Amino acid sequence: MSFFDELKKRNVFRVGFAYLVSAWVIAQVASLIFDSIKAPDWVMQSLLLLMGLGFIVALVVAWAYELTPEGIKREKDVVRDDSVTNITARKLNYITLAAAVAVVALIGWQQLNPRTEPGVAVQVDDADSVDLNEGHSLKEEDLLTRKEKSIAVLPFVDMSQAGDQEYFADGIAEEILNVLVRIPELKVAGRTSSFSFKGKNEDLRTIGNSLGVNHILEGSVRRSNARLRITAQLIRSDDGFHLWSETYDREIADIFDIQDEIAQQVADQLVISMGLKVKTTEQNRTADLAVYEGYLKAKKLFLQRGRENLDQSLELLNEATSTDPNYAPAWTLKAYIYSIYGAYVSQGERRATMKERNDLRKAAAERALSLDPQSAEAYAVLGSVYFDNFDFIPGIENYERAVALSPDNPVVLDNAAQNFVSVGYFERARQLSEKAVRIDPLVAIYRNTLGLVNVFLGDEKKAIENFEKSIELDPLLKFPYDNLQWLYLNPDDFEKFRSVIDLRIRNGLPTTGIQSALALVENEALLSDRDALISLARGPSNSGTTWLATAYLNDAEILVENLERSLWRPENRESAGSLFLSWQRPVMYGFKRWKEQVRRNGVLALWQAKGFPEHCSPVGTDDFECQ
Repeated sequence: MSFFDELKKRNVFRVGFAYLVSAWVIAQVASLIFDSIKAPDWVMQSLLLLMGLGFIVALVVAWAYELTPEGIKREKDVVRDDSVTNITARKLNYITLAAAVAVVALIGWQQLNPRTEPGVAVQVDDADSVDLNEGHSLKEEDLLTRKEKSIAVLPFVDMSQAGDQEYFADGIAEEILNVLVRIPELKVAGRTSSFSFKGKNEDLRTIGNSLGVNHILEGSVRRSNARLRITAQLIRSDDGFHLWSETYDREIADIFDIQDEIAQQVADQLVISMGLKVKTTEQNRTADLAVYEGYLKAKKLFLQRGRENLDQSLELLNEATSTDPNYAPAWTLKAYIYSIYGAYVSQGERRATMKERNDLRKAAAERALSLDPQSAEAYAVLGSVYFDNFDFIPGIENYERAVALSPDNPVVLDNAAQNFVSVGYFERARQLSEKAVRIDPLVAIYRNTLGLVNVFLGDEKKAIENFEKSIELDPLLKFPYDNLQWLYLNPDDFEKFRSVIDLRIRNGLPTTGIQSALALVENEALLSDRDALISLARGPSNSGTTWLATAYLNDAEILVENLERSLWRPENRESAGSLFLSWQRPVMYGFKRWKEQVRRNGVLALWQAKGFPEHCSPVGTDDFECQ
């Protein structure tokens, strides 16, 4: 008798299969129980380890022993004619069948009764949700509302020998994310938040909770010349259960097919539990691998920011668009770079090159749209071009088109929110900004935008929460510090004002203007002398102390004077953001010269064409009032 036949005779295969099926049922039930009692992770891990060891023991026992009517005996002590292995086999079949029925029943129960956590809101429809603790309808779509149909794509790990393919690994993960984001009803965590876990050995449950998702896709890339090995695995974040994994060994020329195949197989797994549908055909690709690689390198540099990185990124993109002028993503990225480039040069250079940059980004965005009429990001860039030229009506139209095309793209949402605020559409900006934060909760600039929107809506508490969260996420981002200082620049909050300045110094931010700010709040004699403060506020228009004194006085007339001789001067108008200061000071809303500026900038014409914001209303045919 062969060894294989001996294994069958001793029921080793049946014991192993029965053990595995039963162990799966036990693990699922234990997972439900441990979750409900909030047992620590090590409890489940210990159980799985014990069951793994038990599997080996079960196979050894099945080989060495036999269950007889007289009890368990060593196999060598059982007389062959007295063996009851056939009877034992039938019993094992019954046990396996019962366990299989339990598996089917448990899977069915899990689908009909998806697990929720205390306080989690379960989505009812697109507008409202039900809170399990409070039992009432909620108007805001909380992060956890989205958790039942959600996934995060983590950056793939570069396993190449030289370790120089990180940009390529990031590109693969991002392309898969872009495919998954088009699945109806599936909520995909934003790229920036997902990629923030790069290089961190975080527990999957922690990542899932941070991003508000219950599935995670992770993988690795190993590249050797023209060969590529990609490993991908889909994991359930709440218990670490691997739903699917696959390894692809291909030629690098097949990269787009691999990306589609991974996304399709992930989608198929999600379909099993969620009933989702997906179409993975990706448009606007290049047939030239060198162009694609150049684009990926350019995008990595773009995300790192800094003038030198942006210059290198533009060089790569110029080469890419020269080689393949029909590759739309390269034109879109080029337009984005021209949009932000001014933030990384001096004020003089920014103003001197503003028109040239506007022309270049408009041409790049229009080229992208001619190649891909569905490019939401190109429409968003075009919206910014119009806004910076104070041409608000087509600007709004381009932003609304961008949001309609890509309602879950946080880059588009945040960009639109920042510009909607500048023309007084605070409530619309709130909707856009809150959604951007829900999709990409770990992005500092999105939190800063939401904080600004809260300021304009008069919700100072939420504004402070978002500014502080922005600093926590990115201690080197200066905007939330600036915004907190403006909020705290009053006698009641001077200690908080000082604490924000101390924090930015501790975090290594530039201290330009910091000493003058501290000198102002510490000069009690000056603060009690209104005439001296007015004289200081009417000092040089480009002085930080001038603006500090102006903000402290909160005097509409002085603020208008300073705006008129600085940001509101035609040669100094860089964008619609020059209205920010005035929107934050409602004391100006009835001020005639402020209203004249609203007309001059084209904001009133925008309101008349597209509708007035909630806090403003028309008066007669060519006037308005704001409350």
